Formats: sequence, C-alpha cells, structure tokens
Amino acid sequence: MIIDLSKYNTVTDWKKVKESVSGVILRCGYRGYGSGKIVEDKKLKEFAEACKENGIPFGLYFMSQAINPQEGKEEAEYSVAKAKEYGVTLPVFIDSEDGDGTARIVRADSLSKDQRTKIVIIFCDTVKSLGFQSGIYASESWYMEKLHYEQLKDKYIIWTAKYGANTGIKTSNINLSIYHMHQYTSKGLVAGMEGYVDLNEADIKKLVSVNQQPAPNPDKNSAHIQLNYQKGIQYTDTADGLRIRTKKASQDPSVLPNGEILGTMQKGTKVKNLATARVGDQIWMYIGLDKNGREQWVCADTGAKAYIQ
Repeated sequence: MIIDLSKYNTVTDWKKVKESVSGVILRCGYRGYGSGKIVEDKKLKEFAEACKENGIPFGLYFMSQAINPQEGKEEAEYSVAKAKEYGVTLPVFIDSEDGDGTARIVRADSLSKDQRTKIVIIFCDTVKSLGFQSGIYASESWYMEKLHYEQLKDKYIIWTAKYGANTGIKTSNINLSIYHMHQYTSKGLVAGMEGYVDLNEADIKKLVSVNQQPAPNPDKNSAHIQLNYQKGIQYTDTADGLRIRTKKASQDPSVLPNGEILGTMQKGTKVKNLATARVGDQIWMYIGLDKNGREQWVCADTGAKAYIQ
C-alpha cells in the first residue's frame, strides 16, 4: 500500500504510518489554476523530512496547470530540484487533471488532447533526463478521454485513479492495458493519521524498475531488491567483484561511476551506508574513507546487483 499526501493531510505518528505503508508520494507543489504561479506544498518539507527520518520510501507529484511544453518543462525542473533537495527514492509524477475539480473552466482545462499529451511527455522526459524516474497521475477516464494513453503507457509509470464505491476498500478494477499503481479510494484509514487518506495499490518494485534498461546478462535476480538505502544501516554485498570507486574532485554526483577504482568488494562483505547518491537508475552508497583519505563509494543497486539489509 502506498499513500499520497499533501497539505490537506495530518500525520500524528510517523512510526505507525511506517508500519502500515510501503511508500508515500508527496505533493511537492502546484501551479495556480488562476495565477499560473508555482507554489510549494506547505507540508512538503515536514513530510519529506519525516519520511527520511523514519526510513519510508517516498516520491513526489506536481499538480500541473501548464498550458504549453515550456511550462511543463519548468514544472519538471522544479519537481526534480525538490527531489534532489530531499533525496526521494520513488518516482516523480505529473498530475494532469482538472485544476479545481469543478465544471468551471480554469487555466489548463481547455487544452486539447494533443496539447495535454505533449505537456506530460515533456515533463516526464525532463524528469528522466535529470536522473529520476517519471510518471503520470490521472483517473482512468482522464487517460481515455483527455490524454493519448497509447503514447504514454509503454514509456512512463502509469498511476491511475478509479474509486468505484469509494468505501475505503478496493471495489473497482482498472481497464487500462498497462498501469503500475491504482489509487482505489480517497477514504482510506491509516494508523498514525488523522482523517481520510488516499490509498494506492502497487507492486512497489515496478516503481523503481519500469524505466530501466535491461541489465547485462540478466538472471532471475536482476530486479531491484532494496528500494531505500538508509543512512546508518549496515548492508551485505550479494555479488563478487563490485567495484569501489572514489569521487572526482568536482563533487558532482553525476560523475560517481567514472571515479577512480579503489578496489572490489567480496560477496558477503558488510558495509555501513554513510550517505546515498542517486545517479540515473543507479543508487550509490558512501562507505567511508580509505587509508589515503579518499571517499569510497559502491554502486548499491544497478538493477542487476544489490546489497541487502
């Protein structure tokens, strides 16, 4: 179960929430349906820091009112900046639905199917180009009527809503040919939370692998098996020969894979994660300094090899 949260939700006990859910998707911001200005969700910082502190995997969504591809790209860049700031471990989504949820026509409601699809594509492609996995949130009917679903289903993570009776339990099935997460009620109850919350059913492994290229010589263990490498936790290497690298002087996380090779790990070696960096679809762990004072980093998860807790 995954929940999605915004300023309208209240959490009273994050430890209880952690016991109940597999992940959280936080609203990082929205574009005003009248003003067109980007605004950060008032509880983003609070919720993101709580997720990190409690070791809960989390991603972000942005409530779009973009009316052209340039604004879609701007929303993506804003969302990725927040993702990097808070260290998200799940995808970054665009919510392309009705701006105010009413019959009134607001900023982006008059877009054509072609225009709206171009905007979500530029959002998702921008997010991917900046190193994060991307997806789209919309109701099943919105996908069918307001977007060119066939252009999206094989390229991005499909998060869709369909409530049925909306009783707090799943009472509906999805008719889309491909989807990765189903928001099935807005009246869920979760321990540690006050009031109702959206509940989503997902195979969480798909949320970290759907956009990845196949690993070289993949085998039955090729899927990601550890989603959220937590700072201060000890992990065990599951394969022989994983390389230990150092950072280049630029300190730019994107150059981590090209750093100097310091050595290799042996299967079964235990390491403590002192910090985590994400580079595209790879997750890197910092495991301390070597005897010459150089930072040591290991690729914690490439989709083919991983460390386990």
